[in-house]
Amino acid sequence: MKNRLAGQDQAQPLRPDISDIPRCDRITYHHLMMKRLPQTRHHPDGYLRLTLAELKAMHLVHLCSAQDPSVKGMLDSLCIPCRQAGYTEWWVPAIHLSIGWDWYVDAPTMQVRMAPWDVRSNVMLVTVEAMADLGAKASEYLLRQYLASLSWPQQLTVELAHVATPLTPVASAGFPPVLH
Repeated sequence: MKNRLAGQDQAQPLRPDISDIPRCDRITYHHLMMKRLPQTRHHPDGYLRLTLAELKAMHLVHLCSAQDPSVKGMLDSLCIPCRQAGYTEWWVPAIHLSIGWDWYVDAPTMQVRMAPWDVRSNVMLVTVEAMADLGAKASEYLLRQYLASLSWPQQLTVELAHVATPLTPVASAGFPPVLH
């Protein structure tokens, strides 16, 4: 999945013309339109606009994970000691929300950590009051903080234990694991 957040800070979201709606109703209209977005496919620019609270209320489902030697190579070039590295992808199927990031097993501690570069996602976080975009960098920062609070390293370890070959993506059969 390509990083749709990089360099998108100045992108202006496409919005419907609301000039014919009375001023007192514009805020309500805008708020309702933004609230409807999780039930629709995507905003015309491809982002799902959510508040951080709305994102936290959703359950991320594991889509795939795999070891990737190129991620390990990038970490090695940054002098980050790691035993193995790869990528993982999670989603909310009902609304086509997708969040992916690279991970590594820290050599000294043997803990699974997020790689120090961008989280890839089609989520644009918005303010609660005005439903205005926070921007790509702020959204990525808050996504990273949110993901750090979840139990994804434990789930990733379980998923990778079932991988026969290191580069085969793991897709769960039956009921996929869910993060709460």
